[in-house]
Amino acid sequence: MNGSCLWDEYLARDPELASLVRGLASQHAFLGGPHLELTVNLRYATAIAWMLIEEQATPLPAADDLLGLARIWRQTFHPQGRLRDFTHAWHQCIEPMLTHAS
Repeated sequence: MNGSCLWDEYLARDPELASLVRGLASQHAFLGGPHLELTVNLRYATAIAWMLIEEQATPLPAADDLLGLARIWRQTFHPQGRLRDFTHAWHQCIEPMLTHAS
C-alpha cells in the first residue's frame, strides 16, 4: 500500500487517527506537496511508516529480534530486499547509537 492508498483506504476509516497523523504534517507544505512532506518531516514520515505497518496487522517481534524487524521491513517497505541488507544497515547505523546511549 502506498501513502495515497493509506489515506484513502485505512486512515479514512478512523477520522481521529487521521487527524492525529495529519497534525504532524506542516500546514502549507503538506497541501502543496504531501509526498515531499515525507522527505522533510521526520515525525510525519515516521507516523506514515508506522501506519503502513499497522495496516497490515503484522505481529511485531521483540525489540531485540533483528531478523523479525528485518522481515517487517521487507514485507512492508522493500519486498525485494534482502534480510542481510537490513541487518547490515542496522549494525552500521542504529547499533552505534544504542552503544553510545548506554
